[in-house]
Amino acid sequence: MNYKRTIKIPVHYNVTKSKLNKLDKLTARLTSGTQLFLNIIEETDCCTRFNLVAYEQEIKNKTKLSSGYIQQCKDKAIWMYKGYKKLHKNWEKKLSKSKGIYYQKLLQREPSFPKVNKKISVRLDYRTLKIKFPNLSFFPLWFDISSLKKFNKIMIPLNPSYYHLLRLQQGRIIDCELIKKDKYYLHITCEYYTPLQPIRNIRSIDLGINRSVTTVLYTSVNNQINILKECEKKHRLEQFDNLIAILQNLKKWNKLKRIRKKRANFIEDQERKLANYIATISQNSIF
Repeated sequence: MNYKRTIKIPVHYNVTKSKLNKLDKLTARLTSGTQLFLNIIEETDCCTRFNLVAYEQEIKNKTKLSSGYIQQCKDKAIWMYKGYKKLHKNWEKKLSKSKGIYYQKLLQREPSFPKVNKKISVRLDYRTLKIKFPNLSFFPLWFDISSLKKFNKIMIPLNPSYYHLLRLQQGRIIDCELIKKDKYYLHITCEYYTPLQPIRNIRSIDLGINRSVTTVLYTSVNNQINILKECEKKHRLEQFDNLIAILQNLKKWNKLKRIRKKRANFIEDQERKLANYIATISQNSIF
């Protein structure tokens, strides 16, 4: 069985300003190329790759991008248009079934044609971007990306963790996306292969409050019932609740903003660890 996962890795903080300026110019032109393709799709109502080939040279002359970047901008525009058509189809279906005031409200919620108001990411493949693993201790991961000049590439260091490097080595890299929020991130899509496991048992799971998880096997094997209470998790949640209540009474809103996601993140982390533990004791069971 094959499955895909996206790994988010930040660009290293020691990258030079000149390289960041080149990335800014490149992403701006990619956004412009995508918008030009969207304009052509809106005017001609053709959204197939074959029909848009005739406009590639025109957009290439305007944006000064290479052929690989132009085709990736075209794919992004087609993907955005198909998403718009799907939303519009669902809207028309709801509109045909509505009456009265709901009909008037739905008329005001018609999905609009996609337009680019800020920088967007384009999926980059091996033609324009490559991931490299040099034998360096300080910069263990790099990517080289084609610049606006022909036969000139930019080497950008990444700042991965041990988990990132492990996941990249285990899978096959398909494509990437260069996204800028507060700084640049590289989203790498990898494909992994997992062999199918035979089903031996049936296990039911019950989620509770005092008891986090209770699992029961429906076959005659040892350890048929497992109860996980997690007293430490309950105690930690009580500490979060008491801290939030104290800060609310003192009206310390700045400190509340700092910890508003800590409780949710702690629960999510504990549930992930709990799911991994149940998977290890599942004995190839179906849930």
